[in-house]
Amino acid sequence: MLKRFLIFAGDAAQPSGGWDDFLADLSNLSDAVEFARENTANDLAPNWAHVVDQEAMKIVAAFRNGGDVTAY
Repeated sequence: MLKRFLIFAGDAAQPSGGWDDFLADLSNLSDAVEFARENTANDLAPNWAHVVDQEAMKIVAAFRNGGDVTAY
């Protein structure tokens, strides 16, 4: 079973789409946010990430190039 927070990430120029952009699932929001931030912070990593709360069914944080968190 998937954990509460899902991380989707990819390259904005070549998104895979949907589940193909799925990267990880974590139980804790702060861990999910940090994981998403770290995984968009360098040139070899995806350049965008969304943290999705499965219970609320919405994006709760978004990142681009490891930058600012966008809270929803």
